[in-house]
This record gives sequence, structure tokens and C-alpha cells, in this order.
Amino acid sequence: MLRKIHVVAIVFLMLPLFLLFGISNGFGLGNNEIDSSSMVCFTPDSIVGVDVGETVTVSVILSEDVVNLYGFDIELKWDPATLECVSHVVMAPVESYSQGVLHDPTFSLKDEVDSSAGTCWIACSSMPPAEPFSGNGVFFTITFKVLSTSNENPIQLVNVTLSDDAGQPIVHQNPDESSVETSDQSDTPSLVQKARRAYGFHVWWQNALDDMYAHARADHPWNP
Repeated sequence: MLRKIHVVAIVFLMLPLFLLFGISNGFGLGNNEIDSSSMVCFTPDSIVGVDVGETVTVSVILSEDVVNLYGFDIELKWDPATLECVSHVVMAPVESYSQGVLHDPTFSLKDEVDSSAGTCWIACSSMPPAEPFSGNGVFFTITFKVLSTSNENPIQLVNVTLSDDAGQPIVHQNPDESSVETSDQSDTPSLVQKARRAYGFHVWWQNALDDMYAHARADHPWNP
């Protein structure tokens, strides 16, 4: 009996991990999500003039204050003939990185760098009971070695999504308004919504299986 419960526990506790794996590999920006790239930029904004062989660290930042930030999904790309990625650091949560974003606990949905393709995809979300983040900060830093010179900036932000604590996209704030607007287009669940649903599913099953296991142990004590 206990062995059967143990097998069931493994199956159901692993299922959310498969769900999250599917999210991180199969879900990006939805076509109906509003662009929030005007709130996100990288600094320095150009590395033109940096000598070959030198390293430069680029910070992807939230350029203005927001409220209720609960997750982000950002893709950066560069010319791999010009730059080589040396390292990167995801600046979440702020409890570990004072200049970063998001509150603990956080969950890394995507942390993928492909140096040969010249791409970096970082997606991260807070998880309950974390409080939403308000303010500005650094999403991640990435350090490059300059391989060749170029008259054009070889770095570009290609996808940016910020989500609030309801899983809705955060969009650019209107200077005439006091609050950050959010999209009412919710037909396609965001990355953060899917992650939070999977996390809740995991916690529910873990609690249920703990109760089942405790009752089974009480009814059928195990003696070695």
C-alpha cells in the first residue's frame, strides 16, 4: 500500500515539472500581448568603439518605475561574429540582488544563452507568498568579449513582456495617469499565469499526498 502511494506521489509531483518544462520551451510572447519594450532598455545603449579583445557588461534594466511587477520574459540578441557571451547574471530576487527586481521566492522559467546563435532568453516570476515588486531595477546583466568592431550596435532587444501579480501584461505608463495600465486581452494565458497555475497544482497535490501518506502510515505501520 505504501509503495503504491509512493509511486503515485512521484508521478503527481513530477507532473508540474513537465508542465513548466512545456511552458518554458513552448510559450513566448503571445500575438495579442501589448509591447512593454519602451519600459525596458539596456545600458550602455551602444558598444560601438569598444576595442577588440576587451569585455563589456551590458545591463538590461527597467527604465521607469512600475507597480505590481510579478514576472518578466525578455529576449536579447546580438551579432555572434562581433560579440561572444562570457557570462550572465539574473538579478532576481532583490533579497539577493539589491539592484535587481522581483521579491523572493522566485522561479526561473527560462535561463538560456546560445552563444553561437547570439541569443539570450530570460524569464522569471515571483511565486506566492511573494509580494509584487514596485520600482525599477536590473533584470539581468550579460558580459561580452568583443571579437570584431562594427559601426552599428550589434545588440538588440527582440521580445519583452512584463506581468503583474494577476498574470496580466504591464504596458507603458501614460505620463498623465497615476497608475500603470494593464491589458484586458486575456484570451492567451501569459507565461506567468501558466507558471502560477502549475505551481498551485504542485502545492495542492503535495499537500494531498502528504495527508494520504500520513493516513496510510497510521493504518499500516511499517516495521523494518
